[in-house]
Amino acid sequence: MKILIADDHSVVRFGVGQIVRNVYPNAEILTAVDFSSMLTTIKSFQPDLIISDINMPGCDNINLVKRIKAESSTAKLLVFSAYAEELYAPRLLQDGADGYLHKDAELHVIHKALRDVLDKGRFVSQNMMNYFLDKSLHKKGVEHNPLKQLSNREMEVALLLSQGLGMLEISNTLNLHSSTVSTYKNRVFEKLNISNIPDLLNLIRTYQNPDI
Repeated sequence: MKILIADDHSVVRFGVGQIVRNVYPNAEILTAVDFSSMLTTIKSFQPDLIISDINMPGCDNINLVKRIKAESSTAKLLVFSAYAEELYAPRLLQDGADGYLHKDAELHVIHKALRDVLDKGRFVSQNMMNYFLDKSLHKKGVEHNPLKQLSNREMEVALLLSQGLGMLEISNTLNLHSSTVSTYKNRVFEKLNISNIPDLLNLIRTYQNPDI
């Protein structure tokens, strides 16, 4: 069995590698530090499981899952991220990810995620199962996160704005015309009912990732 761990932080790659070895002692552990090295490793070794952060240098997170799946239709993909589960898991599972695991997950949950993805083909956390159930029952308050109003591209622009990037930098990063970026920015502000970057940063800190 070949398992690829893709993350740009060495401590995460090492830690996840140790956990994987506890569950699958005979697995061959492969690593990647950016999207380019991830693709090269996928092509060369055809891993059975890919454990990847959502933010890999060289690829915007909107297209990460689709590009990985396009490269290997057989490998299972477990996204391992610090971003809010209720905001990102539905988007990425819809794109083709086989599981979404938050980096704050307990060790036994990580073990379960690894086994479920490889043995059952899918991992959904208890939090997400509750979320999907509440949503299906139209339970009041399940859609409280305002960032859920944003499309994938709008979310990408919002994140880059919150990181302090200017319009030209975002245009170059996403390979979009500056006027298109401006349109997305206006949509973000309108949907979130805000008028400046500090308000946007506050919303992202609150609802997407408290560590930002």
